[in-house]
Amino acid sequence: MSDILDTLSLSQKLLNFGLTPVEAKMYLFLLNKPPKTIVEIARELVIPRTSIYDTSEKLLTKGLLTKVIEYKSQKLRALPIDILQSIIDEKKAEVESLEKNFFFLKDNVSKSLDAAFNTEVKYYHGKQGFMQMMWNTLSAKEEVIRYPEFGRIEIVGEKFFHSWAEKIIEHNITERAIINPKQETVNHFLHTYEYEKRSKYQQTHVLPETTLDISGDTTIYNSTFALCFWKQGEIVGVEIENSELVKMQKSIFETLWKISEPFIKKD
Repeated sequence: MSDILDTLSLSQKLLNFGLTPVEAKMYLFLLNKPPKTIVEIARELVIPRTSIYDTSEKLLTKGLLTKVIEYKSQKLRALPIDILQSIIDEKKAEVESLEKNFFFLKDNVSKSLDAAFNTEVKYYHGKQGFMQMMWNTLSAKEEVIRYPEFGRIEIVGEKFFHSWAEKIIEHNITERAIINPKQETVNHFLHTYEYEKRSKYQQTHVLPETTLDISGDTTIYNSTFALCFWKQGEIVGVEIENSELVKMQKSIFETLWKISEPFIKKD
């Protein structure tokens, strides 16, 4: 019974590599065994010979089987499980190619549009919407300025935040942020995982709530003014693209930056 369960489990894993259930069953059957004929395979697996023949052709095409030609007979042998590494390598190459094409398209499409005096408003909802808003900051041509409460990592997860932060560093995007000295904000700010990444690209100043009461997350870059709020499980965001609005907001930020104090981490 245990062997049957193990085989089923292994078959399920092979499906992730693009094999059908019959292909996975046949490959596992032949793995680490002497070569077998189509007739032997069909008999032992109790599968019609025509089905075994069609499946063997597909496995040969995928590079998981090889033919062994003998006198008046032809047999099939499964290649070692390490052959699956080539599929992983191909998938990685596909993802890398897609990512390069994505950023090329994003950069060139944005350059081809003249939106100097146009206002565009985009609305976002939920975790996926917030993740998209964060990812959009990777298009920043200069620095990013923010008024954050922090706590993004609890929403988007460490895996996404890590990937996003690495891209920020890779693209040499710098960030300045003004925060309130609220205990909750400071605790989020000093989150070990997030603080380690943020310290590589962000300068942070502190401003009392009596001067500026910060709520949610406000981000300004290029000609985009973005706001996001998350309370009681509801996550909503909006991006306003307007160069004049951003020009004014950047001016306000610079004024506040001058009267704020650098954040000092206490031991």
